[in-house]
Amino acid sequence: MAIPSIALIPTGTKAGTLYSVLPEDGSGDFTVVRATTATRVNENGLIESVANNVPRLDYTDGGCPVLLTEPQSTNLVTYSEDFSNAAWIKTGVTAIAPVVTSNFIISPDGTQNADKIVFPIVSSGRSILYFPITTVVSSYSNSIYLKGELGGEKVWLMNTKNGVDYFKVECVLTTDWKSFSYSASLTAGGDNVQFGIDNRDASQTSTTIQTVYVWGAQLEALSYPTSYIPTTGSSVTRNADQVTDSGDVNDFNSTEGVFMAEISALADDLTFRVISLSDGTSSNSIWLYYSADSNVIKIYDGTNALAYSTDTTVNSKVAYVYDAVSTRLYINGFNVGSIAFKSFSGFNNLTFKDDAGTNPFYGKTKQLQVFKSALTSLEIETLTSWESFILMASAQQYTIY
Repeated sequence: MAIPSIALIPTGTKAGTLYSVLPEDGSGDFTVVRATTATRVNENGLIESVANNVPRLDYTDGGCPVLLTEPQSTNLVTYSEDFSNAAWIKTGVTAIAPVVTSNFIISPDGTQNADKIVFPIVSSGRSILYFPITTVVSSYSNSIYLKGELGGEKVWLMNTKNGVDYFKVECVLTTDWKSFSYSASLTAGGDNVQFGIDNRDASQTSTTIQTVYVWGAQLEALSYPTSYIPTTGSSVTRNADQVTDSGDVNDFNSTEGVFMAEISALADDLTFRVISLSDGTSSNSIWLYYSADSNVIKIYDGTNALAYSTDTTVNSKVAYVYDAVSTRLYINGFNVGSIAFKSFSGFNNLTFKDDAGTNPFYGKTKQLQVFKSALTSLEIETLTSWESFILMASAQQYTIY
């Protein structure tokens, strides 16, 4: 099979740069901008912070890392790890308030900074730990890391509005750390919310004292939760990841070629999220993207689009194939459709945005490849199947996926 002109495997980084395997002259490297720190899950399974502009190679899903790109977000919980702080309200409804012991156990970041919470339950009461949010939000996402002392403990993540329970979700704990989250929308009216942990639901009558461990509370004004943003006394904003400007005119063929990506969406959030090959104009651009259509992957040539329905949060290998005959879409080894060929000229840039520099791609990327020839049907089927590989021309070795 032909060797790609640009091959990105997310492994090599430095501040401001995401290295491509090919070409070897560095013209295929991406520019990375994010003027704040951000967190990732490292190869040891621990949450760690990376510096400004450093690409995030994330191991949350295990196996090989993905390039994690996320929108800007703010953690509105101002004490995300210190549940003993007075900003966290400890109260009981005909019950004793929960008791907090600080820095009791090793947290998901590998240090002893997670808190122990003891919920003393009485037969008809509720013991509650909650954080008032003064910022008005309409759509929000809560997330928190929890584990039980024995396993099997149940607590409820809750939001209240005007002091009334608005949304609750049951969390069944194990003796391992697990991130629990939910997203919801508030009705109109400009009401503030409270993010809390409730030790019982209305149907629960147990009098068992529960000991649970907590760390990393987060509330965002987004429709889905993003990576952890630590806070220590004020809300903190993580800037969006911007990954742009790979390649030049020598790396692309406007007459025929293949544009392949192995990607998944962060959520089915009905926004445009685009990876494009173009010269900066809509007349000479091709997109691989998610759109405002629910759970759809699309390709677009500046004029026509071709769509395929799938769970966009699941990893897919997608290829845009173009030659003098047609433009074809391949998903996970199968040709799922085609549109008439459109002539292009002067491709000179591969970027995680559209040709106008808008609609950035927020998601998880395992690899990108660009070929200067269309490849055969069998080669494309192999490239987009789980057995696909990239030939490392410099080392004459294979990296298997």
